[in-house]
Amino acid sequence: MADKKTVKFTMRMDPEKKQEMEEFFDDLGLSLAYGISLFFEQCIMLAGLPFEVKRKDNTMPTVEELAKREAPALKTTLFSMRMDPYKKAQVEYTFEELGIKASDAVNMYFEACLHEWGIPFRVGYPKPNAETLAAMQEGEDILAGKVETVDYNTVEELMAAWESGAFERDRDMPTGYGSAEVYRTAKKLEAELIRREMQQEAGGKEENKV
Repeated sequence: MADKKTVKFTMRMDPEKKQEMEEFFDDLGLSLAYGISLFFEQCIMLAGLPFEVKRKDNTMPTVEELAKREAPALKTTLFSMRMDPYKKAQVEYTFEELGIKASDAVNMYFEACLHEWGIPFRVGYPKPNAETLAAMQEGEDILAGKVETVDYNTVEELMAAWESGAFERDRDMPTGYGSAEVYRTAKKLEAELIRREMQQEAGGKEENKV
């Protein structure tokens, strides 16, 4: 199997900050590169920064403090990591839309990590709620043949079953709808849409004949 193509992301960092963040992520059981990758994933998913950005205090810096901040660092070190080229393009586009450089965004992420003393956003996949899990399980049971289902060939058959009260019992209602009434309403709307589509198709055929 061919190796997956990757590209290099590089940025210059203050040596002391780099060491501080390496130790920070090491305490979490992560590498610095993986910690940055988590940040990039969140930025892509949210199309923005995954944390609030604000000043630490409301005091305005003095002219001398501003001059010190604008002065270039005397010594920096190069940090680089490999990443998926498409993901890198997404990250660069996201930061470009926000009007910031990738290196500036990473530095803001570092400050947020140190402020929270942890990763400043939830790491993991969204957990389905109980209703969704039940619906997923029912789908698997249907595919496995554990749940008996009824097929209808026409809208008329479906509506006839409806009128006979086939969906009145809660045990006949699939999960994920909240109540039998909601399920019945959803099915009625579905049947009405199908009926209208069939009427439109029939009308189009009649026009073609003329």
